[in-house]
Amino acid sequence: MRKFAFRKIKYMLIGVMALAAFVFAGCGRNPAKAFYGTFGSTVDISEYVCERADEWMSTALMGELIDSDDIITDIRLSVILTFNEDGTWSQTIDESSYESAVTDGYEKMEVLVRELLKLRLKGAGETEYDNDDAIDNLIEETLGMTLSEYVSEYVTDIIPSLEELSDIYNTEGRYEVTENVLVRDGIQEAYLAGEDTIVITAPVSENAVWENDYPMILVKEGTASPEPVQTEDTETEQDKTDSDSGDEELAEKEVIELK
Repeated sequence: MRKFAFRKIKYMLIGVMALAAFVFAGCGRNPAKAFYGTFGSTVDISEYVCERADEWMSTALMGELIDSDDIITDIRLSVILTFNEDGTWSQTIDESSYESAVTDGYEKMEVLVRELLKLRLKGAGETEYDNDDAIDNLIEETLGMTLSEYVSEYVTDIIPSLEELSDIYNTEGRYEVTENVLVRDGIQEAYLAGEDTIVITAPVSENAVWENDYPMILVKEGTASPEPVQTEDTETEQDKTDSDSGDEELAEKEVIELK
């Protein structure tokens, strides 16, 4: 499980913090109402892909191995969750998202194969193959096919089938909601609820089934997905416009000074 065990500890701590923050909030109302309806969310299937990638590396005798979960990350499937007023709930995979997950998985597998070849060639003293283009050209010259074609033909069954994933993620059962805890089939999870969005922040129970999917963002059907968080590296169109204007003003000032 490597890094996944650490994630579980981290999300357990988040869950405790969320409980502490919301334990006295909202007395006197029915918190389950926030869950009534159908929601869209995603699940991360990267762990299952990593397991198969590790098996392939061992079978292919690719020399020194690398950590697949450093490369194969954030391969996601869309799921649909429905919470009924009678206390029943269900989750099913949105089958239309499977093909994009397969494409994403194989693209990341290409990166893994490329990095493996770099490592093996470096170990053999072939230092000229230290970049992506050199590896891609070598594969095409040697095998008569592109890296993408090689992975598609010879690195098969890296992504679990839709049927296998459905057995894992398609489920139904009963749920209960308190002011700060969702209980699905006996598994307790901390959550934060907004008007059309619920964030299941972390497991409270130690027997969490979906330990790698937290935080899980549920968006009510018919509403827009949450806007992505802007980081320091993200430049909006307005930022770009302001920056361009500033550059033009600076250039004009420099021309005036030269005159």
